[in-house]
Amino acid sequence: QAWQALRSALPLPKMGLAAAIALIAGSTALFTIPSGLSHIGAALEASLRGIVVGMPDAPFAFPLLASLVYEPLFALFGLVGAYFVLNADPERTPLAERFIGRALIGWLIVAAAASLVYAGGTADHALWLTLPLAGLSAFAIVRALAPVQDRYWHVPIWAPYLHAILLVATLFIAGVNLIWVGRVTLSMMPELFPPLQQQDLMRALMIVLALALSVITFFLIGSTWGARAAWHGTGIGLLIFLGLYSFNAGWQAAVNKFDDPRELWHVNPSSRNLNLLVKTLETASLRATGAPTMAEIVVERAAIENNAPLRWALHKFPNHRYVDVLSSAVNAPIAIGVQPEPALGASYVGQRLATQSGWFLSTLQYWDTLSWLYNRQTRVMPQPSAHVIVWVRADIYGVEEVTPS
Repeated sequence: QAWQALRSALPLPKMGLAAAIALIAGSTALFTIPSGLSHIGAALEASLRGIVVGMPDAPFAFPLLASLVYEPLFALFGLVGAYFVLNADPERTPLAERFIGRALIGWLIVAAAASLVYAGGTADHALWLTLPLAGLSAFAIVRALAPVQDRYWHVPIWAPYLHAILLVATLFIAGVNLIWVGRVTLSMMPELFPPLQQQDLMRALMIVLALALSVITFFLIGSTWGARAAWHGTGIGLLIFLGLYSFNAGWQAAVNKFDDPRELWHVNPSSRNLNLLVKTLETASLRATGAPTMAEIVVERAAIENNAPLRWALHKFPNHRYVDVLSSAVNAPIAIGVQPEPALGASYVGQRLATQSGWFLSTLQYWDTLSWLYNRQTRVMPQPSAHVIVWVRADIYGVEEVTPS
């Protein structure tokens, strides 16, 4: 009855109407840009197409995999929070809190199912899972940070934090040695069990000892201040350790490895050479016209097929045009194509540049996973997946004078 009363109290029609108005008003900048409605249509069309058409080179259940790799903190604490929500005492838990918790659980179930069956899922769609997991994590994190209340033990307020520090220290010891072992196995034959040296065996032993020490610390804290204090300290320690891991993973994806296809967030990312390509076009245009973006650029259509980075790079050059093939009729200051020796109408100097790079998760060996998770180091290196050749007329490049034909 309480749930029915709550559902009847929600003005669902008004809420839907308000959401539609907000969506339309926001996409059109308060109705000042009518073309914004076309973006809504394009987004809906892309969403519907993704039901049957998958993203090329994307792994299975991409949103779920991305959420687990980048946010293990939310995955762990979210599941624990879901347990607390489902086992909460109805008489002591506010109705609104139970409603929000169960709604987040339902959201999480639907999101997990969608990530498995939706073919067009990308890393961005990991938010389907991250948002409900973050909400459910709050239930677990609040309990972990709350003061320990035990009828049999007097627990100092600093006791769980002391346990957390000890747990983080042991996990760091295990993690550092695990990374070292991962680097060693990365340089060995995958068909054979890695023949570890004595120092490597010692590091492997340190992993076991560090994990054993963390378990011993748990029981030591439990025997001193009770099991509740030990669980609170474990929660705080895992919160710190996994939080640092998630921060490192996000920083790597956004800053250090923004163009590395081994970074799970990026599938066929733009190469750093794209900046060199744009700089080359600007320099050649400046020499030809005195303006960095006003030179005529002739682009072979084959060069822009499945090459979104090149299309993006050309958007700032208004005088570019497309041709089916680079031929002797082309005499523009700049030409872009894919053929190594096109028959152009003048003497040109060419440079081959990669605009995209690719890597497949299926090439990852099972014991190379450690190095990949920590620093995206793999046995199989990324390879360029899209090339173009930029041709600059020789007189503009400064090699020779050219008489236009």
